[in-house]
Amino acid sequence: MVNKDQIIQLVNPRLNHILRVAESSLHPGQFKAFRKLTLDDFGENGLRKDLDKLFSQSHNDRKG
Repeated sequence: MVNKDQIIQLVNPRLNHILRVAESSLHPGQFKAFRKLTLDDFGENGLRKDLDKLFSQSHNDRKG
């Protein structure tokens, strides 16, 4: 079975690549804002939170 950490391990290299491309393409101020928004979306209040809910729900579904 796949777990949250395995998904994050697959997402992180791609996220880093996206941030490197953005850094090379955007002005520093724009990149700073883009980086913050992107990390927020994929961080504790975004994807990770959604994965926690999904795996918690999946765990509860298996129990009952």
